[in-house]
Amino acid sequence: MGYWGWRRLVAVFVSVWIAGCSATHDSAPTIHPTLPPRVTLAVRAPVTPSPTARPVFPVPTTAPFVSPTPFVYTLQAGDTLLSLSRRFGVPVGHLEAANGGLQPHMLQIGQQIIIPNPQFDPAGLPILPTATPLALPLSAPTCSETTTNTILCLGSVHNDFELPVERVVVEVRLFDAQGRTLAEADTGIEQAIIPAGQFAPYRVLLQANWDVYAGAAVSLKSADIARDAGARFVALALEETFGQWVNGRYILSASLLNDTTQALLVQRAVVTLTDRDDRITGYRVAYINRWLAAGERMPLLVEIVPHIANPDVRPALYIEAQPVFNE
Repeated sequence: MGYWGWRRLVAVFVSVWIAGCSATHDSAPTIHPTLPPRVTLAVRAPVTPSPTARPVFPVPTTAPFVSPTPFVYTLQAGDTLLSLSRRFGVPVGHLEAANGGLQPHMLQIGQQIIIPNPQFDPAGLPILPTATPLALPLSAPTCSETTTNTILCLGSVHNDFELPVERVVVEVRLFDAQGRTLAEADTGIEQAIIPAGQFAPYRVLLQANWDVYAGAAVSLKSADIARDAGARFVALALEETFGQWVNGRYILSASLLNDTTQALLVQRAVVTLTDRDDRITGYRVAYINRWLAAGERMPLLVEIVPHIANPDVRPALYIEAQPVFNE
């Protein structure tokens, strides 16, 4: 299939909640789909400024947003063509082809590039994201000042549908006290899909003056049902999950078990920390890229330095892997 030739790839995921320092394997909660707002606002609270994160309060609105296709992405600190390829499910070659003259080793923060559609139909024609994205709940962005005179915003996208969703992209906008836009940028989630009943984090770094920042808004630009998820996704077992704080870092350890009958390429883990109000306080993407034989176990250790200090957090763990079949 595609450039893999005789191999067919399948992504494997597991997304679980871990309560405190004990291991749990809760199944996805039963949530009845509703029609939540597709734009979520957060405004600065009238408090004395602090050097860390400033509290924000969500102000829901039902303003619609229609996505253009394909979409334009603004490069953030740490972005590479490989990381964008994994985030959006687009081969590196497609990214280069869609952006003539793009220099992979000369990417700059703030540079805008086109993200082409990652999926193709049987005739080889691109399948574009739907013009109107799914109605997925968005958490209000939690924004904080950084040491580089930028503003970092974290948030999450929740999937209340009974099927996984994919190709999720949001737009984050910062505004001042008069409602004028200070900065805006698109960003994707850190996962290939959001399993049914689960969520995925997003992160964006924006160039704006923290002294005039008053709030943030997030809108959903792209989100589609992963209708063939049953053929592409299976669960990877988790054992002996344990989380603890050590010197200001949250350390999550777990044992991954390949309980299938074939070898798996474990690619990455995403550990997300949320507070009791379901706000994202930090997350970490750990790239593993290790083969796991059938019946084999492997240890996983991920350290997270939260962007917002809060010892009362709940970690969520998402794993992606790819088995390879001979045809």
